Amino acid sequence: MSVIMIGFDSVSRYHFMRAMNETYDFLLNDLLSFDMTMHSQVGKNSFPNFLPFMTGRSAQETYQWWSDKKNADPFDHLWKDFERAGYRKFFSEDNPGIGAFNYLTPGFLKTPATHYSKSITFAIEQDELIRNASSHCIGNQPEVLFHLEYFKSFLDKFPRKPLYALLFFTRISHDDITMLRIIDDHVYSFFKKLKILDI
Repeated sequence: MSVIMIGFDSVSRYHFMRAMNETYDFLLNDLLSFDMTMHSQVGKNSFPNFLPFMTGRSAQETYQWWSDKKNADPFDHLWKDFERAGYRKFFSEDNPGIGAFNYLTPGFLKTPATHYSKSITFAIEQDELIRNASSHCIGNQPEVLFHLEYFKSFLDKFPRKPLYALLFFTRISHDDITMLRIIDDHVYSFFKKLKILDI
């Protein structure tokens, strides 16, 4: 069984249900996804909110032995557990500069997953012809869809292999959570395509 986690920055579970109701319904009813009903905000930004479900420790516990001046490599992440179990690992963020483990910290020295989108995302940010920040697009497609298609290329590369994937989207929702409505159909269609292709 594979584990795929998708998160949108600054978005509560209830707002996701309202703004992306087509996607939410498909994930729960057609793909039999697990709804993290008890997951809750525990900190001011992504980092302290990621720590509990990625490491099993709160930010307070972590700061007893770690400083945000250090990199995130020493953490006993879920990635390591999945790696020990033989899973392929995928991590994609649309804005790694302020992503879950990079905002106010040095991030990772070693790549946390076998496939990590940080390099390609930074390269896209440098090219103004490709990246149109005001429209949330990369080239002629929505940025969210670009990252989902990147994820699909990972799935195509390792068909029928167990994988752990974490996709975290910041740009579309960080400053304006109402933008989620715009991408609902794209995300829904993406997962519907995966089901049809039996991926």
